[in-house]
Formats: sequence, structure tokens, C-alpha cells
Amino acid sequence: MLTDLIYELNAAGATVAASVKDLDLKREAQKGTLADLEAAKADRQAALEKHDVKAVALASATEAVAEHIISEAKSEVVKAEAALKNVVTSAVEVSNRLQGELVVAARAKAEALLSDLFADKHQNMVKHHAGMTKIVTDSASLPSLFLNDRQADLIEGVARNFAITSASLIEFAAKVS
Repeated sequence: MLTDLIYELNAAGATVAASVKDLDLKREAQKGTLADLEAAKADRQAALEKHDVKAVALASATEAVAEHIISEAKSEVVKAEAALKNVVTSAVEVSNRLQGELVVAARAKAEALLSDLFADKHQNMVKHHAGMTKIVTDSASLPSLFLNDRQADLIEGVARNFAITSASLIEFAAKVS
């Protein structure tokens, strides 16, 4: 999915670049036609000053053609601007989808890393639990001549509580992981 979106975004970027180039070419063509129009106006004015009817007619016709071409060029520029806007909008949508997918992928990766970390901690907790259970159990089974009754009862109570608490923790950890 990510690879497809990356390819789609690359294609959208290429389309945007082509649309920008097309718009630039149309604007340049419009500028060139504007220069032709100004030249035709200057030619017509010079012909008027010389009272050259043929030159005035030719310059007027050239001016009319240039105005028509400028009108078409403006229309082409407007179309190119609209096309560029659509292409950019599409590219932004693809970019947003890609960002969303990257967030999902990053979240999944983070969850996997946390799960691995939690599994390691869980293993350490199980080892620690086994060691502590052995210590407490061994202490509880010491011959009573080393412990008075109160100490033996206390150690036995601690052993039971530890076993219950740690079993609950392990069960919870297993459910979470």
C-alpha cells in the first residue's frame, strides 16, 4: 500500500511539473502575442501618420488577428491554471493519504516494538517470579528450629501472597501481550 502511494505521489508530482511547464509555455505565448499586438498598433500608427492606406489596413488586420490570438491565449492560460489547480489538489490528496498510511505503519511498528519489549519484560518477570517463589518457598520450609513460630507464619504468609500476586501479574501480562 505504501509503495503504491509513493508511486502515485511520484506520478502526481510529474503531472504537476508538466502542468506548470504547460502553463508557463502558454503564458509565454500570450506575452509574445501581446508584443505582436503592440508592434501591429505601432505599425498602424506609423501608417496613419504616413497616410498609407494599404499599410493601415494591413496593420489593422494584423492587430485584429493578434487580439483574437490573445483572447484564445488568455482562455488557454485560464484552462491551464484550472488544470494545474486540479492536478495539485489531486497530488495533495495522495500526499495526505500517504501521510495517513505512514502514521498507521509507524503506529504498528511502535506497537510491535512495545510488544517485543513487553514480552522481554514478561520473560524477566517470569524468571524473577520463579526465583522469588523458590526463595520464599525455601525460606518457608526451613526447619523450625531456625525460626520462631511468628517468623515461620510471616514467611509462609508472604510466600502465599507473593504467589497469588505474581500469578495475577503473569496472567495479566499474558492477556496484555
